[in-house]
Amino acid sequence: MYRAKYLLQLIFGPDHLEQAAFDINIGLMLHTKGDSQNSQKFLESALKLHKKFHGTGSVQVAMCNILVARALAGNADFREAMKYQKHAFEVYSEKYGEDDKRTKDCQAFLSKLTQKAVELQKWLQNKEKVVPIWSLVRLYPIAPSQRCWPLSMVFPPHLQR
Repeated sequence: MYRAKYLLQLIFGPDHLEQAAFDINIGLMLHTKGDSQNSQKFLESALKLHKKFHGTGSVQVAMCNILVARALAGNADFREAMKYQKHAFEVYSEKYGEDDKRTKDCQAFLSKLTQKAVELQKWLQNKEKVVPIWSLVRLYPIAPSQRCWPLSMVFPPHLQR
């Protein structure tokens, strides 16, 4: 993937929408492998490109925000993850409504992040009496339905047969 990304960058330049697809796929592979820190870099790069091409209120940007939030949660940066997840929730609420499955999933993960941020803060204030830090930081898997999103961003629906 890295070589293909490099070749694409040589041909089209660094600011091409296809670069975002490669960044998402590399970020997902690294996240699945457990390397949340490097995953975050690639997913943030994809987010930047999607913002440039689609605007901040698009579904593609919301999906990238969710992916970045998962990587940040894997790095125990729950407060920053909450910002990204909240933006995704706002976009989903606006585009799909409160009753949509995507909006509800987004809201559920936002409340989970809030809970983890509170637990981490309690642990930092009183290290001996609260749960160990390793129980707070765990890899947040990306649901299979969310793994398919990057492919649907690359290939329009009429080409997915």
